[in-house]
Amino acid sequence: MPPSVSPWVVFTLLWLTLPVVRETVTLTCYGFGFNLPQKTKWYWNSKIVEEIQGHTFKVRVSGVHQCQADNFHISIPVHVRFSKELFPRPVLMIRPSELIDGSPVTLACQTQLPAQKSNVQLQFCFFRNLQALGSGCRSSSEFHIPEIWTEDAMWYQCTAETTDAQVSKRSLPIRITVQRAFADFQIHIVPASRLVFEGQLLLFNCSVKGVPGPITLSWYKRDKLNKETKITKSSEAEFKISRVNSSDAGDYYCEANNSRRSFVSKVVTITVKVPVARPVLTLGGPGAQTVVGDMLELHCEALQASPPILYHFYHQNVTLGISSALSGGRGSFNFSVTAEHSGNFFCEADNGQGPQRSDTLTLSVIAPVSHPILTLGSLGDISAPSGERVSVDISLTADHSGNFFCEADNVPKA
Repeated sequence: MPPSVSPWVVFTLLWLTLPVVRETVTLTCYGFGFNLPQKTKWYWNSKIVEEIQGHTFKVRVSGVHQCQADNFHISIPVHVRFSKELFPRPVLMIRPSELIDGSPVTLACQTQLPAQKSNVQLQFCFFRNLQALGSGCRSSSEFHIPEIWTEDAMWYQCTAETTDAQVSKRSLPIRITVQRAFADFQIHIVPASRLVFEGQLLLFNCSVKGVPGPITLSWYKRDKLNKETKITKSSEAEFKISRVNSSDAGDYYCEANNSRRSFVSKVVTITVKVPVARPVLTLGGPGAQTVVGDMLELHCEALQASPPILYHFYHQNVTLGISSALSGGRGSFNFSVTAEHSGNFFCEADNGQGPQRSDTLTLSVIAPVSHPILTLGSLGDISAPSGERVSVDISLTADHSGNFFCEADNVPKA
């Protein structure tokens, strides 16, 4: 065909049908007068497949191929037939198949050379979202990623090619999914109730599972104003407060941090209580003179203590009664005085750490005299001559003094 009509497609072997044992064949398109065109179009089975700058085109599939240079007609069709594959398309394998944040992963590009081609050297390239991984292709069919994270969840591929790059095949893309790590925190507090009294020891301990390491543990405190503060010298699993005071109350949490992200535990609320001070016992009633039958009121108050407070009232070491102050303040106990209430009184206050005892208060009860009984020598009237003394015995029901009088009456003789 005259070169003025159509460009030529030239092969090393000039056959209209070209059997190829290799994986790739290079086609060259010549223009008029065997000039090399600057731009060419390439056709496969009568369909345009590529328009490129230059005049060569690598073919990897069997079929009818043609070219078109500049404004010339399409070239004579040439049938290229690949008779045998050098090696099959590689398959990208992921190990392990289930991945979580920070876990290592190995990419394996698997293919197989035929026995008669065992001397052929292959090299392997790995890609993430079409971007090359590592420093380039390598002789090893595996690529190791020390840590993979959720943000690395993308499409991965590999290529296997001969060292002269004449044969190159790419695997199908695989999307790798990475599960976000779940931090399983274990928080231990001493005391376990998380209620601590001023002056006591408070101990925090934090451990975590499921977070890829190495990790750093830190403790933080959040106060009532929601202000967060990193606790000094707390970049360890444990820290302690040797003597707690009221300012140590608040919300605490543990943070686990690795090279990529941080994980936070649930909040632990610490309540600090003020232990009861020594209570004061006071007496309310009619005054200094307490008489049987009066109504008395005992007051017991711990001036420094966190509520609720429980008060016990005692008389001669025997419990009289109990009073509770749910919101703090004093407790009271009322009773009607009997003669047996003479003696010592005290009270105790307790809000959970242990009772504190007041000083003793002593009470003296005055019992009023009962109706006196006047007895004479014998029952009945007594008569005596003028000038004689009469003896009278008086018996009282209580050992108390009183004022007594008697009357004498002269009875005339019959």
